Amino acid sequence: MVKFSKVVCQSLRRHCLLAIGVAISNFAFAQGVASTGAPAAASAPIAVKPNGLGLLLDLPAPSAAKPTSVDGATASSGGAGKALMDAFMVAGNFSCAPRIKQVGEYLLRGAESGAFLFFNEAAPDQRQVGVALEIASPASGTSSYASAEFSSEASGGCGASYQAITYWPINCAELARTKFTDNPPLGMLKRNIAVLELSKLGRVFLMAAGSGCVSIKRELLP
Repeated sequence: MVKFSKVVCQSLRRHCLLAIGVAISNFAFAQGVASTGAPAAASAPIAVKPNGLGLLLDLPAPSAAKPTSVDGATASSGGAGKALMDAFMVAGNFSCAPRIKQVGEYLLRGAESGAFLFFNEAAPDQRQVGVALEIASPASGTSSYASAEFSSEASGGCGASYQAITYWPINCAELARTKFTDNPPLGMLKRNIAVLELSKLGRVFLMAAGSGCVSIKRELLP
């Protein structure tokens, strides 16, 4: 079930940004990707045109715990990832729907989130699309910023990458010891940014920010 609150459209050259405040009930999260791997029909009846736009979505927090890896999110059948997938499909991107859902479930589960979706004005199913996210932790009251990009491939797959940025009120050495215990240190990027291993195609970067530390997760998805 989707409720619309406000639509704002502003023309800028050939681009139009459409901001829609959306409240999505838990019912909208019920159905996932079919067992064949093909995405289910989009459940959110968002009336948009594929002319270069963004959708502002308010995503309520699901009750399930956040997966520990992107691969761990593949078995999930609902949640904020499905809401993202539905919005991209309504805007015309079907090729990357399963991957969008997978990444969304990994990044957004267990948090209250806001998302701004970006589309190319021409051929949304063949061009790169992206999303900017605020991920609000109910426990701490703080927010992280994340973004993800998705590109259809000639082989029929979907290339994707994401990054997630979080401020921590502890120094980077303590953060590495307490929060990134499973991520081996790989040295320094240059002078002040530490590099940890996240996965074969992913890294965590730790950078001092005042008395605290900023962590940046960056990963390419095979």
